[in-house]
Amino acid sequence: MLQLWDKSLECSDPFTLFLPGWATGYEVFTDPHLGILTKNFLPQALHAFHAVFVPHLTVDTLSELVTWVTLQPVEVKLVGFSMGALLAAQLAILVPSRITELALVSVRPFYPKPELDSVADNLKKAFMPTLQGFYKAGLASSILWTEHKALFQGWMDRFEAEELIALLEVLAALKLPDNLFDRILNVSFFQGENDLIAPLFELQAWMPQSKQSHLTVLPGGHFLG
Repeated sequence: MLQLWDKSLECSDPFTLFLPGWATGYEVFTDPHLGILTKNFLPQALHAFHAVFVPHLTVDTLSELVTWVTLQPVEVKLVGFSMGALLAAQLAILVPSRITELALVSVRPFYPKPELDSVADNLKKAFMPTLQGFYKAGLASSILWTEHKALFQGWMDRFEAEELIALLEVLAALKLPDNLFDRILNVSFFQGENDLIAPLFELQAWMPQSKQSHLTVLPGGHFLG
């Protein structure tokens, strides 16, 4: 059963919490064709646990999850995609005793603020074309855009420019913590070899040489398609 997270949810069994990215919903994990979970590359232990999905990100997601995870009586595994991966890493650092495993998908060590400011300006001028350009840049081919346009159109209809611009301000302050491997022992990374949004080489440069075995390179772009 698909279970969406909210602040009133109580979990009595160990669970995996999934965080989507900027301008994406939980379907980035669950969509039967493009969803991350359909590709079967995540560790089996993450599938074995009860799954809870954050529907979409807000400016308050991190602070709300810190409080919520702290109150849960059971262990938590985290899976984050894109911006959700950066938030998952921050959450793990803030409450490391609650997190037993962390999987980061299509993550960039940080996003330069001038790039995000440019995206914000474009959203103000031409919202739909800017979002469409973002989704297309995340795919490995234009064929995938045609095949899965309904999924992306649903996200374009769901979000407002103001909330996405506010999220860009949050994103500008996020980065992969330098002490991530010291605080969380069980960390894995999954990155598309042709990712134009979170380039593989940037993640490889950030990651210590001794930790490169934690990285799995997959075919495809940002959406791993």
